[in-house]
This record gives sequence, structure tokens and C-alpha cells, in this order.
Amino acid sequence: MRKLLSLLSVLIGFASLAQTEVSLTLDASYTKKVFYSFENGEVGSMRNDNWDIAIATYSTQTASIRINGGFGAELFQYTGGDTASWNNLDTAGLSTLTNWNQCRDNQSAFEPSAFEANASGHPDYGWGKYNSVTHNVVGTSLFVLKTVVGDYKKVWIKEQIAIGNSIQIEVADLDNTNNYSKTINKSVGSKNYVYLNLATETLMDNEPSNQTYDLVFTKYEGLAGPNAYYPLTGVVLNRGVKSAEVKGLPVEDADLATALFTEDIDVIGSDWKSFNMDIFQWKLQDSLSYFVEDLKGNIWHLWFTDWEGASTGNLKFMQQLVVTSNVSELENKSGIKIYPNPATENFTLQLNEEVTQLSIFDVTGKMVYVNNNLNFNELNLSATELGSGLFLVQTKGKTIETQKLFIK
Repeated sequence: MRKLLSLLSVLIGFASLAQTEVSLTLDASYTKKVFYSFENGEVGSMRNDNWDIAIATYSTQTASIRINGGFGAELFQYTGGDTASWNNLDTAGLSTLTNWNQCRDNQSAFEPSAFEANASGHPDYGWGKYNSVTHNVVGTSLFVLKTVVGDYKKVWIKEQIAIGNSIQIEVADLDNTNNYSKTINKSVGSKNYVYLNLATETLMDNEPSNQTYDLVFTKYEGLAGPNAYYPLTGVVLNRGVKSAEVKGLPVEDADLATALFTEDIDVIGSDWKSFNMDIFQWKLQDSLSYFVEDLKGNIWHLWFTDWEGASTGNLKFMQQLVVTSNVSELENKSGIKIYPNPATENFTLQLNEEVTQLSIFDVTGKMVYVNNNLNFNELNLSATELGSGLFLVQTKGKTIETQKLFIK
């Protein structure tokens, strides 16, 4: 443990430990979704209560379509027939879930989405099946969606088309009125979702690039208890961002060395606050903070300091940079030179003749590589075998020196 803490102190020593207070607003009733970057602050926002479904655009391989559960959208999959039932869809058992299954988004990951909730695995994606000849996903199921304004629409995701990267959706009222078809282009650049309002047929492309933010402050549907789904307001992680929750320790005692990082998008979530029914006020949880590894590999310490609730949607939190991925300031200062740094697939270590041992540690302090037979001046290693993130490269000779390695 002493060795681990020594390594971490070296790492943290290169970071700015200044604390910054950040103020954001989700507006009254949490009607705004905010996209936040630790380095650049708020990089974008969008209205959050005027869409029903979100079509994933972050990959040509995804079939994910999420629902706006935070603002009351509910999705039901018909199990009493297939798409041939479109014109005569039997909704009599909807209230009792007879021939219907309620579908919810995965709360901890981007997939499976609500429309994929009953998928059995490739080639079955819940709402459709993959065609190995055309590479399209062809709709096989029908759905009814309760919209954010309380209307009911039947929905048929007809086909996701590989060539051109688009998706075709059929929508109608339950009595077959207001029927329309819509083809949505999924090639919108580096964004996670485009959004559709089923009643107005309005398609919204309001997100910033998913390469520009780390956190999303938003209202969403989540678990408020065992099997108790409820609209929650809090923070979800962007794709590629990792976080670790630190409970039971004052902020100043939070220990990065023991933090367990995960890509679960609801790690921060909403449980950093609770509503006190006795005094009818919001209360922040004591001894709770988070470490977050951003898209660049920097690690930040975050804790909340104020939450005003639905009346304003205002909140405050503190952020502190504790690990930086900027390695330029360390070049040529130790017995080792690393290039390329940051690395992607492979990297090379150039050693001076005094180095007798080489060790590589991940950010938790776990040794992931060691070499005690250094009778050469250059060593090539695989970055992909180590994985992405920030690493410490330690050399031993007449002195012990440590340098940072960042793998994308």
C-alpha cells in the first residue's frame, strides 16, 4: 500500500489541485438537458420534455432506440402477433399487460434500449431481426408508446438500412388515424442521438458532438427502489467516460487509490441528494463524492454543494483535477523516453543504460507489466493489451523515476 500511495502521489503531484465551483441550471421542472465538459464547462443544452424517442447515432452497428421515460413516455411490445397486425392491433389487454410487455431502457448502459428490451441476442434485436444478406435490421414487432403528453401511438420500426445509414418508422394513432411514415438519417456526425416527437413528427438534432462533453445533467427514468421505476434527475456519463463513487468518507479523505472505476452511466446518477419530507426540503448526502475519468484520461474529483429542486433546476458542484493526461511536461526528465505518447496500438520505450527494472502500473496501483532483464536499450509493447487510460511507468537504476503513459 505504501508503494501504491507513493506512486499515486507522484501522479497527483503533476495535476492542478485547485478546486472550482460550477453552477448549472436545468431550468424549472428540469426541462433542460445540459452537456458538460470538465475542461470547458457547459458545451451545449437542449429542451428535454418535447421528444418521445431517441434514435442512437453513435454507431452504424447499433439498433438502440430509447424512450423519454423521465417525462412520462412508456413503451409496450405486442406479443399477440407480428407486424401483420398493424391495421388491426388488439390493444384491449394493454392495461393488464395481456399480450403486451412493458419495455424499459437499461439504466446503467446505453444498450439495450427499451425497444430492444426483449431481444434474445444477435440476430434478434427486440424490435427487429438482422438480415445477413442486406445487413439491414427488419422490423418484426409492433409497439404502443405513451407519449410525453399522454397520448398513445402505435409504432412500427420497419427497417434500419445499412446502406445510407437510415431508419424507417411507421406511426399512427390506435384507431389508425394520423398515420405517417418517416425515414430518419442516422449519419449526423459524432452525436449520440437524434430525437423524435411522435405527435408533431418533429425530428430534433440538438446534441453537441459526443467528443466535446463528459457528463449529461438530465431528467430520466431510473430505479428509485427494488422494481420501482420513477422519474429521476441527476447525472449520466457520456460514452467512454468512467466514474467511481466514494461513499462514507469526507470529501477531503476520498482515496483515489481504492476507487473502483466503471463505465456504468448511472454511477453518479441521482442519489447524491434526497428529499426530506419532515422539513420539505432537499438534502445533499453526506460523505459522498465521485472520481471521474474524462474522455482525455484526466481524472477529476466531483462533489455536490447545492441543489434547489424543480422550482429552479439550479445546482452547484465542486470539481478538482487530480490526475492529468498531459504528458508533455515530463518528456526527457527521466531514465526513459516513451513514444508515441499518447499511444493507441503500440508504444516504444527507450531506456538509458542505468535502468535495471521496468514496471507499469494502472491508475489503481495494480502492476500490469514488469521486466527485470533489461539488457537492451529499446522495448516495444502492445498498448491494446494494457487497455485505455492512464498508466505509470516506473524505472529503477541508480534512482527510481516515474513517468506517465496515456493510452487512447
